[in-house]
Amino acid sequence: MQKLDKPQTKEYGPLAMWAGDLEDLFAELKNCAGIDFVADNVRFESVDEFVEFSKGRNPSSVEVTASEPYLSIELFQRWARVYVSSSDLLASGLFLKIDSILSRCERKPKCFYQYTWVVGSAVIIPQISYLPPLRPYDFLALWLSSLIFFWMLYVVFIHLWRFSIIRPLHREKSPNFFRRNIDAIVVAVIAALIGAVLGAVATKIVDGALPSLGPVAPQVDQPPVEPPSS
Repeated sequence: MQKLDKPQTKEYGPLAMWAGDLEDLFAELKNCAGIDFVADNVRFESVDEFVEFSKGRNPSSVEVTASEPYLSIELFQRWARVYVSSSDLLASGLFLKIDSILSRCERKPKCFYQYTWVVGSAVIIPQISYLPPLRPYDFLALWLSSLIFFWMLYVVFIHLWRFSIIRPLHREKSPNFFRRNIDAIVVAVIAALIGAVLGAVATKIVDGALPSLGPVAPQVDQPPVEPPSS
């Protein structure tokens, strides 16, 4: 009996990488042979050369390949994945190191960019307006549906055109706070709006579920009533 060697592969959610992340990636590949770094059909010898040539313009695709073991890292507009041709000890260690770098670059929270969560929210959340305590506030369903629709458009846009963002800059040298954090800002705004509406819904549910309790008057013991004298 012989255990057959098999490749290792993993696909990632939408991610954003900076020049520092690429340098960490190439530091893990230093013992590999035949390293090939291609961005937008241009081959580069180093990350520094890539940064200097790009002049701040994000490439639409980046691919890194190496041999011994053979591996491929694809960072494209519509997917991001890594492939290692072997599962031996050396290849598995390299795969885990690459995986740790790419995983930390995935946009957070990851569930925000998954179709399953968007579709599930679009189906389930508007239905809460049909709960008896919320019948008078059915306008909230329209607000929630609008927010979820905007969320869905944003996720579709990310998956089709901005799945892998490779910024040819070091994060600490990026000149604009808004540019550095645009994705996090959009996520925070959408999450805050949905949270605000859901908070209002939860308040209405609690108010409708609890009985109205007015001030309770203290009970005063009444003196016994004596029968009238004959």
